Amino acid sequence: MKTGFQKGNKKKGIRFELTIPQALLLGAVICGLMLWMFGLGLTVGRGISPDTGEKTKNLLQKAAIKLGYKPAAPLLPPSYSKAIEEAEKMELSLTYHKALTTPAPPSRKTLKPKPEPEPEEEPKEISDEENTGTAGFTVLVASFKEPKNASNLERILKSKGYPVTKQTVKIKNVTWHRVLVGNFETREDALRFVELFNKKEKMEGIVIQR
Repeated sequence: MKTGFQKGNKKKGIRFELTIPQALLLGAVICGLMLWMFGLGLTVGRGISPDTGEKTKNLLQKAAIKLGYKPAAPLLPPSYSKAIEEAEKMELSLTYHKALTTPAPPSRKTLKPKPEPEPEEEPKEISDEENTGTAGFTVLVASFKEPKNASNLERILKSKGYPVTKQTVKIKNVTWHRVLVGNFETREDALRFVELFNKKEKMEGIVIQR
């Protein structure tokens, strides 16, 4: 016999009530999820086809280029980088060696004209230029066939403070232009001067009588 107390202690449960269409829809969703998970497992197990991956990579690269991104330069293997570094060092070494062995260009220092030897014959004097004093000896520094060479040497020696004169003589029908330095009363004075002059100027002057 049930009492009122027993009715008050009875537990209440939660119930879900679905209509027939709702139950069919829920079943279809569950089946679809199971099929999707099954297909995903097969794809992961087999892996992505290489052709598909390469096509996807090419498509992504083309899309990135259209968006303005430039592909990064490929990294060289360490062996290539080392070979390039060794080649640069070798080129630098060859350049340095070439610079050491290449002769230095001649300086643009004013060069003295090279004198030409006169024939061994008593010269016949034609004219004197800038003849100073009446001394009987002088120093013949050089003789030239070209007057401009004599003028150049005269200019150089005058810039160093030497008393220089030019003399034109004719030997065997050839005209010579002499460069003379100094006027000396005695031969001994001229010899002392020419010794110092030749040593200092690296020339081969000789003492002659006027």
